[in-house]
Amino acid sequence: MTDPDRERETTIIHTDSGGGGGGGTVIAVVLLIVVLAVLFYLFGGQLLGTKHTNVNVNVSAPPVRHRKLATTEDGGAHCGDPR
Repeated sequence: MTDPDRERETTIIHTDSGGGGGGGTVIAVVLLIVVLAVLFYLFGGQLLGTKHTNVNVNVSAPPVRHRKLATTEDGGAHCGDPR
């Protein structure tokens, strides 16, 4: 009992969810965070406008006493008394 004059419509069913871009977005966000962290580390916080501190440490070293080398009878050398 089919009606021969009736039009038939084709129904298309999509089985994919269409949301395959979520993994790429997560990778892009993580990569952006890593790049920003590396830039912050390399520039030492200067990206935020912090003041650069100039540290000048001047430490004088004690004088170095040189010992005079003396030779022995067999041609070898030893450290002589610096006095």
